[in-house]
Amino acid sequence: QTFLKGLADYIRYYNNDRIKLRLSMSPVQYRQQYTDNIQTTCQ
Repeated sequence: QTFLKGLADYIRYYNNDRIKLRLSMSPVQYRQQYTDNIQTTCQ
């Protein structure tokens, strides 16, 4: 139980809170921006 909660917390941190220096944003923010740009370009 404790291990699974710790693992879930780390995955959430890794994907949502960790700032990738090369991107200057988190992986989730980068994917969202990429998706928004594609949708804007295709319209």
